[in-house]
Amino acid sequence: MNRFEYMREIDDMGITPVENSFLNHYMSKARGDYVKVYLYGLKCCFQGSSEFPSNSEIADFLMIEEDDVMKAWKYWEKQGIIMLANEGDDLIIEYYGVSSMLFVKGERPQKRKKSRKPPNMKAKQMFSEIEDKIGRLLTHNEMDSILSWVDEYKFTYQTIVLIIDDCVKREKRSFSYWESMASVYHDLGITTFDQAQQYIQSRDSRWKEYNEIMHYLGFFRMASQTEKQYMNKWLDEYSFDFDTIKKACDETAATDKPSFKYIDSILTAWYKGEEPKVKRQQNASSKKSKTRIKDEHNYDEEMIDKLLFGEED
Repeated sequence: MNRFEYMREIDDMGITPVENSFLNHYMSKARGDYVKVYLYGLKCCFQGSSEFPSNSEIADFLMIEEDDVMKAWKYWEKQGIIMLANEGDDLIIEYYGVSSMLFVKGERPQKRKKSRKPPNMKAKQMFSEIEDKIGRLLTHNEMDSILSWVDEYKFTYQTIVLIIDDCVKREKRSFSYWESMASVYHDLGITTFDQAQQYIQSRDSRWKEYNEIMHYLGFFRMASQTEKQYMNKWLDEYSFDFDTIKKACDETAATDKPSFKYIDSILTAWYKGEEPKVKRQQNASSKKSKTRIKDEHNYDEEMIDKLLFGEED
């Protein structure tokens, strides 16, 4: 996988994208100071820093009164292209795509939910670790949602870091996916770091076993739910090792249509101490099937499998 990064150390060499819809429909109607505040705030959105200027610092830079900075924010919020929210001593300014506000029908974004409690030092450390792992800054909405997992799911901070890190390692980077996985861990009764780590190790170990059997049979895809049920029975109920399972798989070479059901019949017979009924390959003179062997697949996967290995939203 390729990863592209634009390295910029000099602020003057950066670019701030301004939508034509803002220039055409909003700029001419607003006071000049308000436009300056909007554009400076827009620049801050794209500067890639975790430290942003206060209203006082913005006022000094633009050479206007601090009260006018606040008036500008309220003006643009009234126009519907930004949203303001107070979080502790911080004023959060969220910019919206101007074109989407003008031309896309539907409800406008709702007011951002406030954090249930201001992030403490441990929460801030958690956010910092997550940002290091995902390679970008978390949005305030994402931070609010993550803090809600602490209250609603009773996750420890390190449990949350581990859950998101596991998603990123599997190239699952959308926040909606992380929220779905957090719900899965909650449904499984997992709250602590050790429980989450044990679950991930167990899950990865079982999927490694699935893949080894599937690849041995020449299937390079996800196992269907039915196939996983067969393999779980062989591994857990029968406690067969891989050599025994592979020996049963080898018997499918003597059939025109190898299947998990046939392999299961062999292993079940061995488990009961019986002699399996082994099918023998038809001789050369016998009529061969013209239908190619189709790979069994049940697409009605369980939700956890879709979340773990399905496509991102």
